[in-house]
Amino acid sequence: MAMVAGQVSVRRRMYLFAEYFVLFFGVVTVFITVFRGVSPIPFLVVLGAGAVVYLLRQPTFDRGDFLRTVRPQLRSILTLWAVAWVVAIVGLSLYDPTLLWDLPRRKPVLWLIIMVAYPLLSAYPQELVFRGFLFHRYGPAFGARGTIAA
Repeated sequence: MAMVAGQVSVRRRMYLFAEYFVLFFGVVTVFITVFRGVSPIPFLVVLGAGAVVYLLRQPTFDRGDFLRTVRPQLRSILTLWAVAWVVAIVGLSLYDPTLLWDLPRRKPVLWLIIMVAYPLLSAYPQELVFRGFLFHRYGPAFGARGTIAA
């Protein structure tokens, strides 16, 4: 049988293509249709946990990758965050200054929960699913550029 993209058989590659489209398009379509108006965060936490379990069971997965992708990018992440923060503050000040700091002033606990919970319960699970799991599972079938496009 012919081997392609990192020594993955054509049959295995087709299976992974189909699985990818079912998981990343079919499941999302069902979620949007069935759970309209429901927060996706609980589902992201479950998917992130599933990605961790899957990756930990893979002998070829380097467990250091869970944090290694963050450390080299931390400076650029914080720089982008700071620029976005300044742009948002300036933009909101120009648009409607009465809204500036409205949420932390009126509902400080909710604001704090959003500031802490969103990165932990939404952003990191998305990182696990869309980078860790996707690259490890589908990288051999899609190749580097194809996985980035996916």
